Amino acid sequence: MRHSLSSRAAGLALVAVLCGHAAAGINAVSSSDDQTADAIVSAAVGSVLTIDGDGFGTAKPKVFLTDGVKKYTLKVTAFSDTQITAQIKKAVAGDLTLDVQPKGADPFTFESVTIESPVIDQLLDHETLEVITSAEPNLEFVITGSFFGSKKGKIFIGGKKAKVTSWAGGEIHVLMPKSLANGLWDILLDNKVATDGDEQITMTGSLKKVGKVSLTVTVGTGPTQKTITYAYKENATQDPEYLAFGGSTAGFPLEVTGLVIHFDPATSSVPADIESGSGNPLMTISFSNAMKGPSKFVPGDFASWLVIPGSEGFVVHMTSSGGGQAGGTFEADLPLLTPTNSASAVFGDANPLHIEGIFVCEQASG
Repeated sequence: MRHSLSSRAAGLALVAVLCGHAAAGINAVSSSDDQTADAIVSAAVGSVLTIDGDGFGTAKPKVFLTDGVKKYTLKVTAFSDTQITAQIKKAVAGDLTLDVQPKGADPFTFESVTIESPVIDQLLDHETLEVITSAEPNLEFVITGSFFGSKKGKIFIGGKKAKVTSWAGGEIHVLMPKSLANGLWDILLDNKVATDGDEQITMTGSLKKVGKVSLTVTVGTGPTQKTITYAYKENATQDPEYLAFGGSTAGFPLEVTGLVIHFDPATSSVPADIESGSGNPLMTISFSNAMKGPSKFVPGDFASWLVIPGSEGFVVHMTSSGGGQAGGTFEADLPLLTPTNSASAVFGDANPLHIEGIFVCEQASG
């Protein structure tokens, strides 16, 4: 009897093979947004999945993705016993399990469909479709890439929300925010599933001010390092081609920083690294401090550090400009010029003083 049952099962299996019937289940899955020929099924919200298999039935099946906690139902757009097409309406980023449940039957499972994070490839002129790296205020340009999703998300440039005029899975039309100063700004694409913040664009032609004038300097390194926020002071005696400014503390120990930078916010492009040297003979940075002396009007011993005009070692990184202002960062290692209060200006043997800071300053008005 046992032999008879075994023979019957084998015979049924042979009949199924001879009749061309495959085992019920999911054989293959492809995605409308998957452009690679690897084993990973990549998709985004809005992607259409084509599911091939057998035994799906003649009634409309249920199709859903799951992360093990929550189910995301797909919209079935066509179906047969051997093939289903379904669109992803909601999902989360990552590897999800695909389930197909024929009516009145247990679900078939496929491992897995990957909901990808959006990826920006290029920035294009919206008319010529040529690659761009900069844009003027309110200018329309195109962001191309993959896995943006079909639902309209958000674009932030320099932290400012940009107006999106159209959104598709691989192409977004956006307007450059008017509220940015000139400079290199990060682009953040948020499609409600994940983000891409690796692309940047330079704002040009903006009259927007950078912000409140300020000068913050960090002096020294290690345990002796300290940060000083100065009252900004413009030096109006310099040529307008230069930004000349500085600041000092209100009381003793009196600490003074002065900077002269070869940059004109009205005509120079940003961002830019500007270095001292023979090409910038008037570019200087200095720092001095003085202790209170015999009276409140006479400083006591002081020390002063200075980059000699035309020498190497002072670097400014301009990050933004506009409205007659410029902003950025700077750093330098300054040689000791006068170790004590004396009539002669001589270099000491002390190690150079490291100084760095951030600033926003007005155009010099000489």
